[in-house]
Amino acid sequence: MDIFLGQIAKIKKEFGLNRKKFENAIGMKNTGRWGKEVKSVELDTLRIISERFNKSLDWLLKEENEADTLEVFDPEGYELRLPAPVDTTLLAKVVAQVESVIINRKLKFSLTKKSRLISLVYTHCSREKEKPTAILIMRYLLLID
Repeated sequence: MDIFLGQIAKIKKEFGLNRKKFENAIGMKNTGRWGKEVKSVELDTLRIISERFNKSLDWLLKEENEADTLEVFDPEGYELRLPAPVDTTLLAKVVAQVESVIINRKLKFSLTKKSRLISLVYTHCSREKEKPTAILIMRYLLLID
């Protein structure tokens, strides 16, 4: 649990998040109890943290020297997997919703920041089979601010 808590501290520092903003970003409360009253973390929670902050599960759970070790690539038995096709209908909905949030809240974004937000929201909606909502977009805004 100590390694995990150390990695969470690194994430908060990297993204400039306090505990409250971190909890909002992952949709949880009471993360301050981790390591004290709560001695383990649900796998779904690890997956959410991994996806939202673009960190591997290895990175979250292992010390850096353990997580950074390279495995030897063995092409035998390797199955080529093509990337999933882009759901253009979902992507259009995400772009429209992001634009709406930006306009309604009178936000100013660089093209890079807007692209990152669209990518994060699209990935989330695609994996979780959710519709893009203003609330979801605002949650991801906390990550890129």
